[in-house]
Amino acid sequence: NYAKDFDSLYADLAKANGAPLYPFMLEGVAGQAAYLLSDGLHPNAEGVELIARKIVPQLDEFVGALR
Repeated sequence: NYAKDFDSLYADLAKANGAPLYPFMLEGVAGQAAYLLSDGLHPNAEGVELIARKIVPQLDEFVGALR
């Protein structure tokens, strides 16, 4: 099944390369007009801030583990 194989692609790559996986960067932002530009797709400044608050701790943990 193409969709199933595609959905697992990033997880498989992350596992094979020992990299963390952040499954959906736009979680909490997608579909929320307050966090999107007028195109309804791309995050505005508030949306980017929300994304960063969620993803930076995981990036810090990963980088710390590399040291």
